[in-house]
Amino acid sequence: MQGPRFILIVCACLVQLLTARAANIPIGSFRECIRCEPRCDGRWTGYFDRDNPSGKGDYEVLSNLRQENPGQICENPSGVYAETLNGVPAALTGETVNMSPTTGFSCVNSQQSDGRCQDYRVKFCCPVSECRWTRFFDRDNPSGSGDWEDLANLRRENPGHICENPSGVYAETLSGVSAALTGETIRI
Repeated sequence: MQGPRFILIVCACLVQLLTARAANIPIGSFRECIRCEPRCDGRWTGYFDRDNPSGKGDYEVLSNLRQENPGQICENPSGVYAETLNGVPAALTGETVNMSPTTGFSCVNSQQSDGRCQDYRVKFCCPVSECRWTRFFDRDNPSGSGDWEDLANLRRENPGHICENPSGVYAETLSGVSAALTGETIRI
């Protein structure tokens, strides 16, 4: 029973959106109603917006995004989601767009009826199974009140080398002994 109700709610939102477009009502007023993100069996990255629709179009190309945002996009995204900067899903803009988790997103101005794309942002779905460890970091020595290898300082000192939402941490001594085996009290 729950499945059909959800579908009816979504359809009702789409009818409201199409009616609003016909009446020139700002689409932003339906922002919460039209969220249509695909399911992600993992985690979504943050949004990326590197290009504007000037020139030939709006190109949010995965290889460029990776180069400009090292460590923030997984190696093999399983999905991609795009929306305009004011939150309208690409699927509801009426524009012809291309999306792929392996290449990213593109909107070509010449393929649009008005000759111009809207400005889009994208995010990628990263599978949980694609967990990569960083290299080891050592920013502090065990003097004073302890050995403080805290995330905020590690991020500040190593920009782009730690992902946005780490899912785990592993610590060991400089000689390679797991912190869990040292007998010391540690806080993670």
